[in-house]
Formats: sequence, C-alpha cells, structure tokens
Amino acid sequence: MLTSTAWQLTAGGLFLLPVAAAVEGPPPAPSLPTLLAFGYVALVATALAFVAWFTGLRHLPAGTVGLIGLLNPVTGVLLGTVVAGEVLTAQQVCGLLLVLAGVVLGRPLTRPQPCPQPRPRFRLRHGWRFSGPASARRPTRAKPDVSPPIGQPGK
Repeated sequence: MLTSTAWQLTAGGLFLLPVAAAVEGPPPAPSLPTLLAFGYVALVATALAFVAWFTGLRHLPAGTVGLIGLLNPVTGVLLGTVVAGEVLTAQQVCGLLLVLAGVVLGRPLTRPQPCPQPRPRFRLRHGWRFSGPASARRPTRAKPDVSPPIGQPGK
C-alpha cells in the first residue's frame, strides 16, 4: 500500500510540474539550503506521515484515522508560529478551536465489550434429540457427556 501511495504522489507531482511551470514561470535557482529543505519535506516528512497514517489504519478504526488528517492544518499553523515566528491571529485561533472541536465531536463512540462467556467443560455427545410423538416434536437437550479433561485419567 505504501509503495502504491508513493507512486501516486510521484505521478501527481510529475503531472503538475508542467502546469506549475506554465502558470508560475520557471522556478528560481535553488540554493543548497533550499534543496536540503525540499529534500527533507519531500522524503522525510512525507514518508514519515504516510508510514504513521498506514500504521494508524492497521491499529485504529478508519473513522478515527480520518479525523487525524484534520490535524494537519493545526500542526502547520502552530509550527509556523513557534518555528517561523509567524503571528497567530484571532481568526486562526477560532479556526484551530473549530477544527479541534470537530475532531473531538467526530470521534466514534465506543461501547464496552461484553465479557466472553466461559466455555463449558463438557460436550454434547448427540446434540439435539427429539422425544414424544411425531406431532409434538420439540427439541430437548441431550444429556451432557461429562468426560474428564484431556490428559487426566477417568474415574
């Protein structure tokens, strides 16, 4: 699945490259810090995000993992504020609170799972049996075969 996603991202980027060049013009000459930052975002951050995404899908319900994707803009705004020194406006705070409220309210309800019933220590030898006249047949349980547990001698 991860390989398929990587190829989809590569194909999408190659498809959008000529469109971006036509609309935006040629890109500026990249410097070494720009290339390192681009490589980090393209390889490390994206790969880590998708590995975390698919790991979450293996261990969590899909509805919960889908809600985690809504936290991407929250993370971007907060990192921009902390790392890049961007100003956090009142509109952004309201947007962050709305997104967080949506994540909390969108979580699937969990119900307590019933405790499994203990398995009986006997087995039925003949299962259901019928008794009485043919017109009034109703099933009755056969007497259980009370055998000793496996590995223990009988009495």
